Amino acid sequence: MTAKFAYHQPEYRQCARWKEYGINIPTSTVNQWVHHTADALYQLYKLQVKQILQSHYLQVDETTVRVADHKGKTRKGYLWGVRDAMHSRGVFFHWKDGSRAGSVPEALFKGYHGALQSDGYEAYSRFEKVEGIVLLGCMAHLRRKFEHLATDDKNAAHIVETIATLYELEENLKHKKAPPEEVEAERKAKAYPILKYLETYIQGVHGKYTRGEAMEKALRYAFAVWVRIGRYVQSGHFNIDNNLMEQAIRPVTLGRKNYLFCGNNEGAENNAIFYTFMACCREANIQPYNWLREILSKPLLDMTEQELIKLLPFKFK
Repeated sequence: MTAKFAYHQPEYRQCARWKEYGINIPTSTVNQWVHHTADALYQLYKLQVKQILQSHYLQVDETTVRVADHKGKTRKGYLWGVRDAMHSRGVFFHWKDGSRAGSVPEALFKGYHGALQSDGYEAYSRFEKVEGIVLLGCMAHLRRKFEHLATDDKNAAHIVETIATLYELEENLKHKKAPPEEVEAERKAKAYPILKYLETYIQGVHGKYTRGEAMEKALRYAFAVWVRIGRYVQSGHFNIDNNLMEQAIRPVTLGRKNYLFCGNNEGAENNAIFYTFMACCREANIQPYNWLREILSKPLLDMTEQELIKLLPFKFK
């Protein structure tokens, strides 16, 4: 389990390696081990989801996973990631038949009150109209739209350079370990005027490009998310971007390159459980192998919710 989900080694490669040492275990047997372990961890996983959704500040992202549940071909599905950006309780990953439809986050965050930070994917736009939710954007995602254009376009280069001053302010505040109150005050005094300047600059140069040009598309994207982008100055608890969620989701991308696809929806759901706890262990600075060995030695089915909560990586000692 650790080799696959922490170090991206598919079961069949592990089995091939064991065979060199005279240990002949069929891949199908290992697959069953993975499935049964996911079943054993399911209640803990549901508790992890519950704990994350209690946070008043969440970061959200999604990534693709191939599913081979039709003979001779695979389909593209989406795994959703949600991170607690307020209390360091970790993350969870969510699979709903591979759907990327807006109904997935709508169901996931039904009744939620707090801040949601995401990229500019249209499915999140519906939360602009939900009372009690503050929708935040991702400056890093916006910056990438202009970075690859900056070499040949002076306007793109200027936008990237101006965004860099915002990140410099964030680095300085992080370096001095400024409390949230100071961060908020500094952002309102220094970042807000830069954001207003950038907004005016983007509006001013947009008319110089033909619709459909790469630069025009980047500017149009900026228009669409600009209100969300600037909201990070409203609180010293908010992040300027969604990078920590992207970092949490990166192992899924690395794993995908190695094992290529899941066999079915059940396999993808198992992956969501394992990637949840691998990411949580990583954030809590716990070795996932040691955590799994300790957790799986417990009578999980006989334990109360309060006892199980203590086993979650952010609570684990």
